Amino acid sequence: MQDKKHVSKTVLGAAFIALSAIAGLIESFIPSPLFAIPGVKLGLANAPIACAFYFLGGKTAFLALICKIILVFIFSGNPVSLMFSVCGGLFSFLALAFLIRTYGKIFSFIGISAVCALFHAFGQLIAAFFLIGGAIIYYFFIICASSVIAGAFCGLLINLITAGTKNLFSAVKTAEVEDET
Repeated sequence: MQDKKHVSKTVLGAAFIALSAIAGLIESFIPSPLFAIPGVKLGLANAPIACAFYFLGGKTAFLALICKIILVFIFSGNPVSLMFSVCGGLFSFLALAFLIRTYGKIFSFIGISAVCALFHAFGQLIAAFFLIGGAIIYYFFIICASSVIAGAFCGLLINLITAGTKNLFSAVKTAEVEDET
């Protein structure tokens, strides 16, 4: 029975990794001017990582983050983008690890995702500071405001995904209990 549960978690983790990588690749090929502010993306690739954290825990979510960063880099081939992804991803993941405990008590995923997006922006701004220097300060408020808006949108999607899949996971758990008896 443990093997079946382990396989289910592995497959689900792989699905979150694949979804995150696919969303990251698609976003990497959408030109930034489409979003009116250079460098701004919706961050849809982060939604499967938050879902992985919620359903499978921090280790699997961190693995999903690392795999997404590597896969997007391999297929897009942009080393500057890699640096931004690593810095933003690590800052965002730390915020997620801290805030996930507040889910349902203080924050929904809308609030959690908005804060994580803000931390993602902080990480990227730090990377930009090392690349281009202090001039990035003029971009600070624009990028932070747009990241909170995009993060709230992603949080809305995460709320919908988790609400819709709770029934699926409870059905799987019910089936596992019935298999044991």
